[in-house]
Amino acid sequence: MIRIPLSFYRERPSNVVIDTIVIHSIYHPEFTCNRRYSIFECAKLLEQQEVSIHYLIGTQGEIAWCVDEKFRARHAGESMLPLPDDRRVGVNDFSIGIELCGDCSDITYEYPEIQYRALSRLIVYIMARNKIKYILGHNDIAPERKIDPGANFNWKLLEQLIGGFLYPLEAVVL
Repeated sequence: MIRIPLSFYRERPSNVVIDTIVIHSIYHPEFTCNRRYSIFECAKLLEQQEVSIHYLIGTQGEIAWCVDEKFRARHAGESMLPLPDDRRVGVNDFSIGIELCGDCSDITYEYPEIQYRALSRLIVYIMARNKIKYILGHNDIAPERKIDPGANFNWKLLEQLIGGFLYPLEAVVL
């Protein structure tokens, strides 16, 4: 794991329990799938957009640690859990954000398998230290304004790689 510090974070509220992982994907008009952007270029774009993430995963499976988990990274924005029994708002407060380098706005984009493998290892690492109840996409917690990680994100493959855990969002009726 490499260290690429990002600036935009703050203290978490006191006594918060980290129980959610939010998966993101970088999408920006300057990014296209014709070129694989380095993890450093992706981090630079996040910094320019004044957002931050706890971890960033490159297209070659490299993992960067950007914000310590004890801090509240600025990754979810205005957000709410979409679950019938859990409608908490301000998801940044109780979540860990993972950003994937890639272009979820391109419906033909497919994340490389090596990136899924790195993501699954990172999730297992996070789960070993936190009582994670939910693994959701940014689009799940902010559906009116976000599409990431995108329609081509392979949730079934991720679930296989981490040994089954994902919340069955198909069953959620909002």
